[in-house]
Amino acid sequence: MSTKEWRELFNRNEYHEITGSYLLVIEDAKRKFEEISKGEWDLKKYIVWLQISTNQKYASIGFIPNIENFIDVIPFEIPNQGMYQNGRGVQFYYEIDNVELKETIFMR
Repeated sequence: MSTKEWRELFNRNEYHEITGSYLLVIEDAKRKFEEISKGEWDLKKYIVWLQISTNQKYASIGFIPNIENFIDVIPFEIPNQGMYQNGRGVQFYYEIDNVELKETIFMR
């Protein structure tokens, strides 16, 4: 695909705006995810969920294994001989301004 072709895929009037603090929260969550996974969970096999609280003070960053089965919007995977195809899911909750981790929730 030429430069002109892929550039035309962007809607010039549609932007997604985040603050620099939110970017720092995402970076910290990625670092914590890598520490927990000890390099064993390939981030390419994950979907990342990003949420900001209604008052814009808190953020949630969830690393969800790329799983095709969901039960009530919760990813569900049946292990094969006790082994999961993908790693665990983990969700981090932060106070945005201080880049302070408030809570970590593990899935599975």
